[in-house]
Amino acid sequence: MNRRFQIEGSVAQDGQGVVLEALDTQTEQRVQVRKCFPHGSSGAGFSAKHQEAYEEILPKLEQARHRNLRAVVAGGCDSDDAKPFLVSEPVTGATLEDLLATGPLSAGDAVLLLEQALEVSAMLSEVLGIQSVWVETDPSAVGVDESGDERRYLFWVSPANGLCEADARAALTPLLALLQEAMAGMPRNGDSRMTSAVLGWQEWAGANAAATPAQARRELNERLLAASPTGSLTGAPKPILQIAPAAAAQTPPAPTAVKTPSASAPAPAIPPAPPTRALATVPPSAAAVPTKPAASLNSAPAAPPSSMNVPPTAAKKSGSIPLWLTVLILALCLGAIGFQVWRWNSARVAAEKALEEKNSSQSEQQQLIDQAIQLEGNAFGRSTGPAPEPEPEK
Repeated sequence: MNRRFQIEGSVAQDGQGVVLEALDTQTEQRVQVRKCFPHGSSGAGFSAKHQEAYEEILPKLEQARHRNLRAVVAGGCDSDDAKPFLVSEPVTGATLEDLLATGPLSAGDAVLLLEQALEVSAMLSEVLGIQSVWVETDPSAVGVDESGDERRYLFWVSPANGLCEADARAALTPLLALLQEAMAGMPRNGDSRMTSAVLGWQEWAGANAAATPAQARRELNERLLAASPTGSLTGAPKPILQIAPAAAAQTPPAPTAVKTPSASAPAPAIPPAPPTRALATVPPSAAAVPTKPAASLNSAPAAPPSSMNVPPTAAKKSGSIPLWLTVLILALCLGAIGFQVWRWNSARVAAEKALEEKNSSQSEQQQLIDQAIQLEGNAFGRSTGPAPEPEPEK
């Protein structure tokens, strides 16, 4: 394949390619290699025309960054069978295949999958100048990240889908196959509006398989807007074009213009790529820096984020206290304070009354003692009689 990468084992294989564990002998870093099967595992590789086209767009793929895209470190075509391969940092975790093993996607989850796949494809179509679905669509090759507030799907770049399907004028065909597999067995009595929007888009895409990802994304958003109960979509539009900038301390080389077949003017210049980092450890806000997209005949307004499908109850703050509970707590506190004041007043009145009774009792006792003493003195005087008169002196 390439003497730079030493293959050490196989991770997974599907009908569109195989993922291999490898060692980058130049950097001594562990990497994952995705070898694509343009015509099946036993089929031929790229033709000379497609090999040349792939080699031309490969430097631009190495510079493209998106929160839903596995960063491309290197790539090329196998010298033995001409099958294209891509190299990326190793990413572990669940896949869409694991998720579907528990049941089909709901209509809302299917919209999220479509939105993210179309967003990445629209970005790469604009950068590369070839309108196609540029992501691998086999469920085993689609990573699933549940660590954030919103589910994030992680896609491999697919040179086979991008170049072969674009030639066949059926760019949306791989995405339709993925949607059909992801929604197989989905109950139709859930969110009827969302379900109708997804099924309507699926029917439209089947009749317009040659549409560009930007057109397909716009059609999906229009159908979601029509299905929205409020007639509006919340959230700011996401940028289409996201290219990783070069480090600030480095002086970028002269930009390279991207050739776009549908326009005479060159597309925006692409700055050089920064040192690659593992996507699994990079927060979404730092994974990509949006830049202004170039004008294109096939460009479409960026769609609002897929969080518009979150039900209104999810927007409530988890720490808020209902008004009735606040009033009840306040009433209980006031009642407790009033009860304590009543008890204190009752105790004070009882103490004053007891003191008054005690003083009254003592006064009565003192009066009785005085009367007793007076009576005793009167009785003593009557018993002794008057005192004898003294005799006169001779």
